[in-house]
Amino acid sequence: MTKRMPRNNVSAMKVDRNRVLQIIFCITVACVISIGIILGIAIAGVVNNMNDPEFGTIQMPVSSKVYDIKGRLITELFSTEKREIVSIHDMPPFLIQALLTREDREFYSHNGFNFLRTLRAAAISLTGGHVQGASTITQQLAGLLYADRSEKTIFRKIVELWYAFQLEKKLTKDEILELYLNQMYFGHGCYGVESASKFHFGHSVRDLTSAEAVMLVIQLANWNEYSPRLKPVRARNMQQTILMDMVSLGYIEKEAAIESFNEFWRTFDLTLQGTGAFLQREDKAPYFTAYVQQVIDEQLYGRYNVYEDGLEIYTTLNVDYQAVADRLMKGELERVNKEYKQETAGKTAPSDNLLLPMVDLLSLNFNMPHMHVTKRRHMMDTIEEYADILNPTIDIVSSVFGFSEARNATKSLYRWDLERSKRSEIQGALVCIDPYTGYIYAMVGGREFNSENQVNYAAQGYLQPGSSFKPLYYSAAIEDRRISPATILKDTEVYFDTNSIEPYIPKNYGGEFRGDVPARDAIAYSLNIPSINVLQMTGYDSAISMASRLLDVQDPAEIQRVFPRVLSIALGVVNTSPLKMARAYSAFSNGGYGVTPMGIISVRDRNGKIILDLEKQRQNAGPLPSIMAPQTSFLIRSMLTSVTEYGTLASATVKNIMREVKLPYAGKTGTTQNWRDSWVNAFTPYYTTSIWCGFDRGGGTLGISRTGAQLLAPIWASFNADIHKMLDEEKQEQNRILNTLVANGITDRSTILTRIAEERNLPIAWVTHVQETRNFNNPGGIEEVEVCKISGLLPSSYCPAEHRKMEYFYPEMVPTKTCTIHQEDFHKDWTHRENISTTAETETGSYTLPSDLTNPNELGETYEEYLRRKGSGVQRVTPDATTKPREDDINRFLID
Repeated sequence: MTKRMPRNNVSAMKVDRNRVLQIIFCITVACVISIGIILGIAIAGVVNNMNDPEFGTIQMPVSSKVYDIKGRLITELFSTEKREIVSIHDMPPFLIQALLTREDREFYSHNGFNFLRTLRAAAISLTGGHVQGASTITQQLAGLLYADRSEKTIFRKIVELWYAFQLEKKLTKDEILELYLNQMYFGHGCYGVESASKFHFGHSVRDLTSAEAVMLVIQLANWNEYSPRLKPVRARNMQQTILMDMVSLGYIEKEAAIESFNEFWRTFDLTLQGTGAFLQREDKAPYFTAYVQQVIDEQLYGRYNVYEDGLEIYTTLNVDYQAVADRLMKGELERVNKEYKQETAGKTAPSDNLLLPMVDLLSLNFNMPHMHVTKRRHMMDTIEEYADILNPTIDIVSSVFGFSEARNATKSLYRWDLERSKRSEIQGALVCIDPYTGYIYAMVGGREFNSENQVNYAAQGYLQPGSSFKPLYYSAAIEDRRISPATILKDTEVYFDTNSIEPYIPKNYGGEFRGDVPARDAIAYSLNIPSINVLQMTGYDSAISMASRLLDVQDPAEIQRVFPRVLSIALGVVNTSPLKMARAYSAFSNGGYGVTPMGIISVRDRNGKIILDLEKQRQNAGPLPSIMAPQTSFLIRSMLTSVTEYGTLASATVKNIMREVKLPYAGKTGTTQNWRDSWVNAFTPYYTTSIWCGFDRGGGTLGISRTGAQLLAPIWASFNADIHKMLDEEKQEQNRILNTLVANGITDRSTILTRIAEERNLPIAWVTHVQETRNFNNPGGIEEVEVCKISGLLPSSYCPAEHRKMEYFYPEMVPTKTCTIHQEDFHKDWTHRENISTTAETETGSYTLPSDLTNPNELGETYEEYLRRKGSGVQRVTPDATTKPREDDINRFLID
């Protein structure tokens, strides 16, 4: 018999059941409300975007590209995302097939998501697991573009799904695939399939093999696990699996898959393990690239991001010229650094590495005279000078001022300075520009561009140009009609009145004087005393005005800072850069006009629209500003040509290298105090090149007699010989096209240049440069007159033929008097004997005197000594109130 449950218990159970149902109902309602709220929030967050007509049009970060003047790639600029956009039409079919096999086999049949995979992912998420392998290609793209992929929540999946639906409505399947493959991250700093292909395989995606395509696709899931550079075994296994899946799906034949697989691993380079796209970025001109980036930042500040906006930057650089400059400068800097380290590691001249820093320090504090190495001398001579003169002075200074430890302190500071000098590297810079357009064709900014050495000495250096500064104020003297190339200047001992008891008598380079010399020879041989005289004749106002215009220093405060009003400015005691010096010397080449050095021709955005056209701005600016009269430019250029004919740039090495260059050239060398800096600034009608070599910080010396002429003149000659050869070869190629066009009746210059550019696939700017015919032309307004080079006057009938020469003048500067040195009685006291040496030595080489003038006269004088007695004497210069030269104003800078 069944026992019945009491009624009150049944009622209780009904109550409990009702409560459970109520709780379930409430929970269900709460869940529905929650889901509704979630959906509402998600939809509200995205609905505004759906009304945006630009929805689906993604502006992906794209690296910018820098091109040279012939349209060749110099480098790419990117920060964290290296990306290149490629059309799906340029992607091989098996790339798409590999992607679908690996990521989404039902891609073409679903509307944005796979229901079963999504349901499974949702279930895992509700049970506390992680959502894995659920998303379709469209969902992955939507999540990357519009959702926070770092969140593994149902909320993120809802947002992602919503956007996936909208993308499917907005875009075609092929557009989704193209966007996906250009947007996704493939590891090693590569964004998009094109950059990944170039990183791993060195070629474009359009040239992929099937095995390469599979290797790229498997990077999408987890590149750290499947990178062939990091884990080649795992990558190999996965690649093989996907290839066989493609065989099963009928995308590829098995034999072709196996062959492609084997070929991949036979040729793949595993040596670059662990590297990234940034480290593999090639830059053919890193210092120039940094210079260009600075210009872009200044011109397009706030409007474009050079690392992400896919700019195409067309520059003036010639990659071929740059390669020559890099090769020559690298070789020279390696050589001089090696020699410097060897010299400072062993026994070296104290005057070079021991006493100079000590004396410089003391002279700075106690107004002691500086010790200078004016010529090669024996080491013991320098030590004796220190022991006999400088050492007692140091002791006296120590006693008078109570500095009992002065000597020890000085030696300690010297040792520190020596160690610092040993740590210093000899740096170098080269810049080559077009003297008519300012185009920068080559730029080397230092010894090596790296994270610790990015100072661009070519453009940013504050360097003393030494004697290469002299032409800048010589041109002012010529412009002001203070001198002509034939003006006789005194190269003799000069007494400068100072505040000291004794007058100051500066010495020349090498400690010797030449007596009376024409201005042409003074600059050719880089004589210092005549140069100081030229500065005094010109005056600070005119000299500084001309130099500031040539160097493009415009701000009055900067002019005052850069150009001190002391006599040592005559010897290059200013701070400038090779780029500014190249601009200055370009005015001597182009007829006296000021060019603005420029590295960028134009910039286009990712759609090809020109957003910056500096070449058009240059052309619209009108004629170049005139710095000096064309006649002044001609005269100073003529004088600088003498530097290359018989002066400091006239070595046999330079002439031999330049023998194939069928163009005139001119320039000037420079060397600063104690050979710390060496310079060559020189030009042809086509190119102006400035080269510097020296220390990145003070305290070092390149070594005795290592002048600009010795170190850098061969570099300048080799560089110019090579680039002019390239110019000639390019001109021959273009002239073949030109001759054909002319033969067909086409004579319009603009049409010819355009057709040449099209057929040679070259920018019009480069074609224009190559087709120009240039030379050093006489502008007119110049008279050529025969003079006696000893007196600078019109020759008398007694002036020897070897002392007669043709010289250029402004008309008002043509001499009117006749030579007073060569007179009727000139030869009467001259005897003629045989077997007398006819060679006279100078610091720049030797020259030969006529045999009938080398014998001593009745007074025992040589011919040169006679001329000096007849035409020279000791000068005494009393400075005006604005000059006030100190001893160290001149003594510190008696240099080449």
